[in-house]
Amino acid sequence: MVVPAQAMGQAPVCTFAKAVDYSVGAYPTALAVADFNEDGALDIASCNSSANTVSLIIGDGQGRFSSATDIATGAQPWGIVAGDWNGDGHVDLATADRAGNTVSLLRGDGHGGFALTGAVAVGTAPFSLTEADFNADGAVDLATANNGSGTTSILLGSGTGTFAVSTTLKVGASPFWIAAGRLDADASDDLVIPASGANLVGSYLGDGSGGFTPAGLFPTDKGPYSVAVGDLNGDGIEDLAVTIRTPNLVSVFIGDGNGGFSGPTSYPIGVFGKSVAIADVNLDGHPDLVVTNHGDATVSVLVNAGDGTFAPRVNFGVGTSPYFVAAGDFNADGRPDLAVADGGSSTVSVLLNTTPTPPITTDDALDGWTAVRPDAVTLTAADPDDGVAQTYFRIDGGAWQAGTVVPLPPHRKGGIRPTQIDYYSVDTRGAVEAAKTAFVQVDVTPPLTVSSVDDELEPISATDVGVTLFPSDVQAGVAATFFRIDLGDWQSGTSLVVPAPADGSNDGLHVIDYYSVDRVGNTEVERTCWVTIAAQPSVAPASYLSFLAPAATHPRTRAHAHACGVAGAALTRARPR
Repeated sequence: MVVPAQAMGQAPVCTFAKAVDYSVGAYPTALAVADFNEDGALDIASCNSSANTVSLIIGDGQGRFSSATDIATGAQPWGIVAGDWNGDGHVDLATADRAGNTVSLLRGDGHGGFALTGAVAVGTAPFSLTEADFNADGAVDLATANNGSGTTSILLGSGTGTFAVSTTLKVGASPFWIAAGRLDADASDDLVIPASGANLVGSYLGDGSGGFTPAGLFPTDKGPYSVAVGDLNGDGIEDLAVTIRTPNLVSVFIGDGNGGFSGPTSYPIGVFGKSVAIADVNLDGHPDLVVTNHGDATVSVLVNAGDGTFAPRVNFGVGTSPYFVAAGDFNADGRPDLAVADGGSSTVSVLLNTTPTPPITTDDALDGWTAVRPDAVTLTAADPDDGVAQTYFRIDGGAWQAGTVVPLPPHRKGGIRPTQIDYYSVDTRGAVEAAKTAFVQVDVTPPLTVSSVDDELEPISATDVGVTLFPSDVQAGVAATFFRIDLGDWQSGTSLVVPAPADGSNDGLHVIDYYSVDRVGNTEVERTCWVTIAAQPSVAPASYLSFLAPAATHPRTRAHAHACGVAGAALTRARPR
């Protein structure tokens, strides 16, 4: 039998077409990807550190881009981000100007045009910046990594296109990079900043008002440069990927949900890794890592095994001295493509993702609980592009098996644990589907209902008697409860009252039948309780004697009927289901 890739912990492959290079301004160091002209296709903006410009190349939606249009910025723009600074619905840009010690603001017009509207002074030598809503006012804010001063500047946005520095944080020596994320359980945006000169990565928790508290400093190998934030192991908590200049590594730190991180686990990359991006490049549902290797003109792709560990790198050629990588679907085929800022060749390299689309597998397992246990679950896989090579499944976490018919183990009567089926398929080109899960939940046990009236000691009351029914079903759950009084019509509900008129007209023994039905149709055997009304100290009234005659199905009622000399003729009434 073929051993499935996911069972072995192997990551599915990814492939990219040969890079196509587009000329931009001199020495691009960062990219922003967005739809600048609002035509539905992604465009690319590069900040060109030696030209003091931003270059725009407009996408056609098929993976091709226009010639560059340049816009002036501050001195030596090194980082760039896109967002809507003034709330007009159009994408704007901001650059971190390394030599100008400023952030330049460029207002977009929605047609691919931009105008420099101002600059905000920040710390010394800002290399990068990030955007988030740090004070939870609905307006976008900015934060910079100031390499020369070892600080971060927090720029709170007004929502009308202007920014003001509200806070300056000391973050350690020589920060080149900054990233925002949600590192703990609150709703505030947090920051992660590598201090390259101190060989540390710091996490800073936002308070939702624009302030930050250091959460921890985490040692790295020499020269941590860039950082990306994402959930790498699928536990719902943000993790970190950090590029290390010596000895050419990308290090993975696993988050604890409180702003702390364990690790790192490090993986070799190419020479002098600069930026790192997180994207599911092989379409298996798990985020992968992409790193630019400044020293050998490549990008390294490290594919996630699904648990936050990564396969050895696969390198793809790009332009000279690649500095920055961004992911986006440039040809609208559902695959994340790559764009790389090549500083040395003053180009943007675009690599279209040619990873085969994985199959799609479905199951015929019943949705939710059922009272009828199927003998098997059938899996159906489809891949119109390349065809399905094999489908795999496992039962209750056991060994992976090949096949499309999943035999179910015998049902354990009275058990409440469902049978879990994990499954996925692989196509003929090796594309692996992200594993899915189905449950077969069998319930053959009816509900149990108890009453607030003691079945053995029938209450005798001179006033109205309220009775409450308490149904329970720990598996499928209770759908409805029914009751009847003195063989009357069945009613739905869990509360009833046996009245006690002062004239004694309802005095005597009253029989309450009840039962419940669960959500898959299991029906409880009728249960019975008794209540005696004695508003007047007298012999049982005629109305009570007329009730006794058809009540022969109840032993206690038959005894009362015999004592009163009443013939016990049975009367059957259909009960609802």
